[in-house]
Formats: sequence, structure tokens, C-alpha cells
Amino acid sequence: MLVTTNRGGHISVDKNIIMKIKFSSYWLWFYLTILILSLIDYIEHISRPEQSFAQNKLDWFIFTFSSNLTLCLATALMNFLLIKLFKSKNIIFESLSILFGLIIHICLTGPLYNKLFYPQSTLTFFLNIVTLSVGLILFYIIRLTIYFILRLKSNANADT
Repeated sequence: MLVTTNRGGHISVDKNIIMKIKFSSYWLWFYLTILILSLIDYIEHISRPEQSFAQNKLDWFIFTFSSNLTLCLATALMNFLLIKLFKSKNIIFESLSILFGLIIHICLTGPLYNKLFYPQSTLTFFLNIVTLSVGLILFYIIRLTIYFILRLKSNANADT
């Protein structure tokens, strides 16, 4: 467990938390990349003084945070369900999970969060092949990069 409490109610954090993170996880790097890109997008939006984003920074942050959280949870849940249902883990399920998360955000939660958290503007959500392709290509680039890093590391260990 990462965070625990003792009988006195004191909270202790596992000192080995970094060691428990699976840095070879494709999903970890995919989610971190999404979060970093969203942070850059958030900063870019609020730095436009003529736009409503600059006047409504908190609302835009809540919208961005909610969108990212939903995207990550939808992809993770779909991947989990596909693995449990078919008792298999593969790139097809991972790809379907990413497509599912993007479609849920574009068609359902994006417009909903727009109305709830950022009503100052009507944002455009358009489902198209380019958006879905970019999400998949980003994941494949991350997946291939980690694969080659692990392969190089494995070869280096075999040589010693």
C-alpha cells in the first residue's frame, strides 16, 4: 500500500513508491504524455488575452482536468474489461481502449463538460479519423520507444 495510517491517525507514505512504479508500462507513458500535452495546451489557451480562456482560467482548468481524467479512466477501464473478458492482453485491445476513450470524450463527456465547467464558450467536438489516428499513433510511438529501450537494455545485460 502506498499510503497508510496507524492507530494514532498519522499518515505515512511508502518511501519506496518510486521503486513500485512500473516505468516500462506503455500506459504510464501514454498518460504522462497526454497530461504534459494538455498542460501545454492549457498554458497556451490561457495566454491568449483576447480569448475567454484567459478570463476564466479556473473554469478552463477544471474542464481540462476533467477531460483528461475521463480519457484516462475510460481507456483504463475498457482495457481492463477487454483483458478480463477475453483473458488476453494484446495491442488490439489497447488500440480499441484508446479509440473508446477518445470517442467517449469527443461524443459524450467533452460536450457535457463544456456545458458544466466551461459554459462561457461553445467548444467544438468533432469525431474524425485524424483525431483517432493521432491518439493511436502517439500510443504506438510510445510503445515502440519503450520496446526498443527494453530490448537495448536486455541486450546490454546479455553482453555483460
